[in-house]
Amino acid sequence: MVREKRPKVFSAKVIFMSDKRLTDLLNIDFSFKDLWQGQYKIPWDEPEFSRRMLREHLSQDHDLASRRESFIQSQTKWINRNILPEPGRILDLGCGPGLYCPALVQGGHTYRGIDFSPASIAYAKKQNPGKGLADFRQGDLRDLDFGENYDLVMMLYGELNVFSPEHCRKILEKARHALAKGGVLLLEVHRFSAVKAMAQAQPTWFKAKSGLFSSDPYLCLMENHWHKDQSAAEQHFLVIDLANSRLSPLKSTTKAWTNKELQGLLIEAGFNQPVERKTWPTNTEILYLISATKA
Repeated sequence: MVREKRPKVFSAKVIFMSDKRLTDLLNIDFSFKDLWQGQYKIPWDEPEFSRRMLREHLSQDHDLASRRESFIQSQTKWINRNILPEPGRILDLGCGPGLYCPALVQGGHTYRGIDFSPASIAYAKKQNPGKGLADFRQGDLRDLDFGENYDLVMMLYGELNVFSPEHCRKILEKARHALAKGGVLLLEVHRFSAVKAMAQAQPTWFKAKSGLFSSDPYLCLMENHWHKDQSAAEQHFLVIDLANSRLSPLKSTTKAWTNKELQGLLIEAGFNQPVERKTWPTNTEILYLISATKA
């Protein structure tokens, strides 16, 4: 009975979507001026959502949530060779399930990871137990105390782009405070053109038996918008449960920074010598790495 009903729900939604855009379904006002009020991010800290997200982080089939192990190994070798050739203290902001931790600890470093996701932090603690070389904290980067006297603070895979300009400044100021004198910040961000292209993608949809948005079969409708005046992408998702037609709207906002703007942001936060690191190992053109130092 269930299998017979689900295609009918799916078909009805596709027909409806062809006649009416997602903006109409959700009554979205893309002229709204303040993008950063209310729930402007997907709820990464919601327990069930974070458990589903953890599966995406650990997958070796794609790089959608975290890079695959082979690239992480290349990047940690680069860090050990170019940034911290001697043992040091590392802070990883937005660490996810701590996938960079083992190789960095093997390089002689001590490591602290902070992330919003309870499932990712629980996994990281289980995989990297004790010995005083690694610890993990679950919390919001906007509010949590980072500690101090780190030799390296790293924030990778476009993590900074998901925060408002105000919170970006706050996080960078906190990162500078957390560094020891002469310490290095590694900041990997989305290229301006990549964020803009994402925002200008056509409305679309996909169907899944289970996935990031639900453990049950669902249909996801997506619509994007580029806010030129704020250089930000606004993405809306409407998740439709195929068993009961329950609707779950979600929103994700991504800030685009030009290289010049980002370097100015770092200098404003008190960093010196921001420079793009073109030898950073990567498998995508949509991200690039900047380093800066604390005087």
